[in-house]
Amino acid sequence: MTKARITLTLLLVLLAASLFFVVQTSISEGGFGTVNASSLASALLIGGLLVLHLRGWRYSSSALVICLGLLIVLSANATYLRDQVALQALVPAVIGSMLLSFRWTMPIFGAVMLGLALQVVIGGGPLTAEAFGPTFSIINLVNLTIIAIGISLAGRLSHDAQRTAERNEQQTGAARRQLEVQAQALEREVAVAQAARSDAEAARAAMSEQLATIQIQREVIQEMSVPVLPITPTALLMPLIGALDSARLQLVQEHALKNLEQRSARYLLLDISGVPIVDTQVAGGLLRLVQAVGLLGAQVVLVGIRPEVAQSIVGLGIAFTNITTRGTLQDGISYVLKGKGVQVG
Repeated sequence: MTKARITLTLLLVLLAASLFFVVQTSISEGGFGTVNASSLASALLIGGLLVLHLRGWRYSSSALVICLGLLIVLSANATYLRDQVALQALVPAVIGSMLLSFRWTMPIFGAVMLGLALQVVIGGGPLTAEAFGPTFSIINLVNLTIIAIGISLAGRLSHDAQRTAERNEQQTGAARRQLEVQAQALEREVAVAQAARSDAEAARAAMSEQLATIQIQREVIQEMSVPVLPITPTALLMPLIGALDSARLQLVQEHALKNLEQRSARYLLLDISGVPIVDTQVAGGLLRLVQAVGLLGAQVVLVGIRPEVAQSIVGLGIAFTNITTRGTLQDGISYVLKGKGVQVG
């Protein structure tokens, strides 16, 4: 329970008690036409404090304790104080221990005790044990003071414990809010990571499609770079254009053998008129192609050998033995058409 709520509760209780005393004293003194001034003043004072507290006055708790002390001092009479131990002096100490700190509670308690003592003196008689009556003694006064100090210290410990609990609650709340912020940040990072992963997967899928397309285009280009054209049911033409490296020579051999097998052809016209240079590597590749075609039971007819290519072959000392050659493509086609067992389609 907070200090503001305790103050509000005490003010409501005291206001109700003051109004009750106003009504009681009015009835006892001859009706509602006569109102006890002290009871009415108490009710007005407490009502004013209640209004100020409801409006948020920060010193309402301190004013409540001080007003209680004043009411106790002013309402007590000398006869009562002489006959009874002034236990009502503990009221400010009890209320102050709940609402104020120790350094404010004890001065107020001392002021109340001093005010009660002055009431005895003002009411008549010296401030002695005999003046207070048989129930009064210094020990009672000491006991009363010790009780008030104990109540105030207990209130101080209670305040410290409450502050510690509030501080711990604030720290816990701050830690919880920080954890919530971190959790939200982590959720955002996870969402970003998932989005990035989705983008990466989409990019990977697009890249795979592009690679597949490139592979298809590469195969088409390879097919176009080494075309194999049927000229009769048993004869194929492979025109070679451009430089021949080892990779392309391997591709020429694979395509030639594949088409010869699929079409059951007996002749392969190999036109090298578009090959600019025939070096040792190219010549060796052509010889290997001739041998592989021969193993399939077919024959290679090499056509399109230009004069400079022929000189290069001779200069390299390469002998094209067992290879049928013709100067032009037309001569090669005529040879194939006149070959034994060739049927013109």
